[in-house]
Amino acid sequence: MTKLTIALGLALSLLTPFAALAAEATAPAPAAEKHAVATCRDGKTLYSASSEHRGACSGHGGVASWADGSPVKAHGKTTDYR
Repeated sequence: MTKLTIALGLALSLLTPFAALAAEATAPAPAAEKHAVATCRDGKTLYSASSEHRGACSGHGGVASWADGSPVKAHGKTTDYR
């Protein structure tokens, strides 16, 4: 019984530093801070962690203005084709 206890104690003391490293490696990264990207035509403001313009305000009538000052290229539907 004492040999088993000593062996288990030795194994735990050797593996504990590795368990702490594994827990540290799997810790979640901090969330990216979101900032304003665009103002939609219905008045809503779109926030995102990236400054990606694609798909912005797609459910809000399109983009009224970009937060970075870029020109708005499309102003609504230009054709009746669906």
